[in-house]
Amino acid sequence: MADLLQTAQHHYLSGQLPQAEALCRRALDAEPNRPDALYLLGSIARDCGQKTAAVELFLRALKPSSDGELSYLLGQALQGLERYPEA
Repeated sequence: MADLLQTAQHHYLSGQLPQAEALCRRALDAEPNRPDALYLLGSIARDCGQKTAAVELFLRALKPSSDGELSYLLGQALQGLERYPEA
């Protein structure tokens, strides 16, 4: 599973978002609440202008952890939706 997500991350960093998304979704099919897959999928959604989806994915990724970077990204995504009090 780690190799799958490393490949997804490589695709993401290379700008190959559809390939990265497909790999993240495969990882989530096997493990629906995997934070690193949710985080990367949220980043892809954010980069594609899907602000609501990004917020939902970052929230799902945060539930099992209290990752500071995820909290920051969630705040940015909420600001993009002009949901300032929540951000």
